[in-house]
Amino acid sequence: MTNKSPQLEEGHTDIAHTLLEALSLTYMSPYEWQVVMAIFRKTYGWHKKNDKIPNSQIVALTGIHKSHVSRTLKKLISRSIVTQIGNKIGINKHFNQWQVQKLPIQATKYREESKKEVTQAGNKKLPIQATEVTQAGNKKLPKRADSNTTKETTKEKKDTSITKVIEGEKTKDVNFYIGLFKDVNVNYTILYPRKPQREAIEKMLKNPDLGPDKLEWVILNLKKTNPREYYPTITTPIQLLEKLPQLIVALQKERSKNNNGKKKVLDLRGKKDGA
Repeated sequence: MTNKSPQLEEGHTDIAHTLLEALSLTYMSPYEWQVVMAIFRKTYGWHKKNDKIPNSQIVALTGIHKSHVSRTLKKLISRSIVTQIGNKIGINKHFNQWQVQKLPIQATKYREESKKEVTQAGNKKLPIQATEVTQAGNKKLPKRADSNTTKETTKEKKDTSITKVIEGEKTKDVNFYIGLFKDVNVNYTILYPRKPQREAIEKMLKNPDLGPDKLEWVILNLKKTNPREYYPTITTPIQLLEKLPQLIVALQKERSKNNNGKKKVLDLRGKKDGA
């Protein structure tokens, strides 16, 4: 590698956006990432889907020892991220077939059905009987650690939070809406702990033109709209927030186009138009 500024004219690799987005949502070890990038370079970089790539070439591109390259390739093949046909390997573009690997423990604290507060080691709440004095030196805790203050602060946070929507006796929180993406994103479970994804759900819940019911309906119908021509591909909350205007325009165009024929088409209001 040189310090020269990279130029497209010197060669580039074309990778579909949806494939890159699927990779960004897939947990892989550092070695796995390096090997995947090397395979992209040796296949897509030459406009090929797969090719015979000796381990020595991957070693040269990544700097990883050949024994680790061999082990990492076997792992990627077992996860169906890399395909092997005879002596040729390549990236499996059908990301729905990829085997999802669990994130490290510290990144999986959010649970789909759990409504309990998540705590990490070293940051656990003190029991009530321990809020008056500390064990070391029997010193009083600072006022901010007072149990009454803590309860009042927690109550204020709950009152101002938009992470839960009450519909009769049914409670729907941010986790509920993230779970709805399971039909369009096989790796949807890794969205739970990601703050930007959760904030995207909250923003859409606050949108007066969308709201809880419409948001649920829109997410559930992504499996129908994603494959359609001219519709944006949406597999995460952030993508839905960013591409919602495009989705609405596509729906409106389809309604207008099929209005004369009275065909049933999807409507953002949660029902179907036409006879």
